[in-house]
Amino acid sequence: MLLAEQSAWAAFPGANGKIAFSSTQGGDEEIFVMDADGTDQIPLTDNDALDLLPAWSPDGSKTAFTSIRDGDWEIFVMNADGTVEDQLTFNTTQEAGPDWQPFGPAIAALEDLKAETNALPGSDLKDPAAGRKGALCDKIDAVIAQIGAGEYRGAITKLLQDIRPKLDSSSRQSWLTSPNPIILVKIDNVVAVLQSLL
Repeated sequence: MLLAEQSAWAAFPGANGKIAFSSTQGGDEEIFVMDADGTDQIPLTDNDALDLLPAWSPDGSKTAFTSIRDGDWEIFVMNADGTVEDQLTFNTTQEAGPDWQPFGPAIAALEDLKAETNALPGSDLKDPAAGRKGALCDKIDAVIAQIGAGEYRGAITKLLQDIRPKLDSSSRQSWLTSPNPIILVKIDNVVAVLQSLL
């Protein structure tokens, strides 16, 4: 049985079998990891700021957490061994309590698709003055919102029936003047991730 003087925030064991938790045992609140039986406690963070609310990635390779390092609460992520810390949020509002979602890869791929759409040269678009980049990005944002709301079927339908045809140069609905197979592969990968969640 593990006893602690102070209460601790903990994350259920990740795929790696370790429990991530925050504790004041080093002075200020830091992120630690331990075996499921409470042994082999190892600090992952060590700084003067408060680090807490760890959450394992689904594959156990990363831990997201909250820290006040820049003066307000922000979300950070690091490798499971505490190396390679990255700050994910940068603003003056308070972010806390990160949580990994099964649709995270789909959201990341859609954000990448949106960036790629924005980067398309005007010469790759039919009638570039018609605001088609913005319209596509709005459609992608709508799909992201559907995914966040758990409306996976609706997101798949929108991707396959509304967005993909506009980005497939072989489609009569295409807004592209030349093929871009990478974009189509990204859409197909997002659809595959969403179908796995049904």
